[in-house]
Amino acid sequence: MSMDQALAHPWAAAVFARANETKRLDAWSQILLVLEQSTATEAWLRIQTDARRDHAQQAQLLIEACGDLLDEEGRNLVRMLASFRRIGLVRELRRQFQALCDRQAGVVEVGIDSAFAETGEDKTLLAALRKRFGPTLRVVRRIDPALIGGVVIHQGDRVLDASLRGSLERVARHLRV
Repeated sequence: MSMDQALAHPWAAAVFARANETKRLDAWSQILLVLEQSTATEAWLRIQTDARRDHAQQAQLLIEACGDLLDEEGRNLVRMLASFRRIGLVRELRRQFQALCDRQAGVVEVGIDSAFAETGEDKTLLAALRKRFGPTLRVVRRIDPALIGGVVIHQGDRVLDASLRGSLERVARHLRV
């Protein structure tokens, strides 16, 4: 677990608990998306590294940049993150919040890395993944030409490497022994 993941975890859990308590999961998901997008801009990076601005000023500038897209609870979150110097965790906080929402809804996120764009065989692969993980999947696809062929499937901490690159690496390891 990276430092950002560890630091963002209690924040994500608290926001998720509040969102559940107030039955506003979708609203909080939007708030976190707005904050993530706002903190990913060049302008925000300049503000964040400006030594003349304290964290309260940074929070106020971020709140103003988000405008009406933040409600009072969203603004309070920004102020709290700023007071603990954790605004930089917004992206990870949002990722973990979404994972908690998915878990509650029974959605399983599966990453599929492949050397090429989707093929006709993807239906078979998706059917096998649904059989293994359940009918509600969120598939995140990435193209990685270095795989040469095949796929690498990620689900949580599990990785299944069915790529040609992975096979060649395993053969090379076996031949060195």
